[in-house]
Amino acid sequence: MLFRTYSVRCRDSRGTEHRIEVTAPSLNEAVARALCEFRDIDWRAERDRDPAAVVVNVAQPVIEYKVRIRDFEGRLDSAGMSPAERTLKSRCRP
Repeated sequence: MLFRTYSVRCRDSRGTEHRIEVTAPSLNEAVARALCEFRDIDWRAERDRDPAAVVVNVAQPVIEYKVRIRDFEGRLDSAGMSPAERTLKSRCRP
């Protein structure tokens, strides 16, 4: 399994940008790890409100993704098609 370094950033409800680097084997796992880290350090101005999206950059090759939190959590809540997909979804749950 190839792990990459992802730079994940978002803005809280006060407009402050937050950024973290995570190492993960996939975009979804990178988003999940970043959200867990952001939530653990109380990064939000309002505890019950997540940002609408996060921006994820990959260094090699250079790619930028914008991931809507609602869509990300919806994919995690959907049924997995295979045992491997179900395992991946369970690892990505924040």
